[in-house]
Amino acid sequence: KSLIVWKLTRDETNYGIPQKRLYGHSHFISDVVLSSDGNYALSGSWDKTLRLWDLAAGRTTRRFEDHTK
Repeated sequence: KSLIVWKLTRDETNYGIPQKRLYGHSHFISDVVLSSDGNYALSGSWDKTLRLWDLAAGRTTRRFEDHTK
């Protein structure tokens, strides 16, 4: 139901540090893709919505409803 943004490290004991948690979906998130510049993410959920996230602001910029695949 939430998307976690991580800062990846090269540390052998700790591979990353969670930076922020983004809330918005009402069911499991099944897919996530990132923009080539790393500024945006698009998540798909079992709640039949897609959300476009502004990762720097930590908020949804667009919400698409009733997707099926």
